[in-house]
Amino acid sequence: MLLQTWNRAYYQYHGLPSNHYEEIEALLIAHEHWLASVRGRRIETLSSSDEAEINRIFTSFEGVLVPVGAAKALHLLAPRLLPLWDRAIAVAYGCQLGNAGTNGGRYVRFAKNAKDQTARVGPLPSGTNVLKALDEYNYCRFTKGWM
Repeated sequence: MLLQTWNRAYYQYHGLPSNHYEEIEALLIAHEHWLASVRGRRIETLSSSDEAEINRIFTSFEGVLVPVGAAKALHLLAPRLLPLWDRAIAVAYGCQLGNAGTNGGRYVRFAKNAKDQTARVGPLPSGTNVLKALDEYNYCRFTKGWM
């Protein structure tokens, strides 16, 4: 339900497939071990050894949830490791989104960029999720154009 709220524009124009929840549940089951292994990790721990698996998992999720929904779902499942994006944010970081199933490499590149940004941000208040803070900044700047 949260994805329907967070990704409202997509569902507004594409509707909700009758088996959507079953497809999401199948994704969670298929990738439960990997998701459990990364749930507590932070973006600072992202390494080149993670890239192929993140690409594969993202591609799997975007087949059901499209690129923006996949990033949002993965962020909910590993909120301190996997970043959020939308189309405007992806473009701003040189990751113009293609058709569903082709964006895993772009998402990995975006995650690496988020790791680099995190290193430059410096200390944040205790308990602050740096990826959520970066998303809020990106949303205000690139999606809404408020900055």
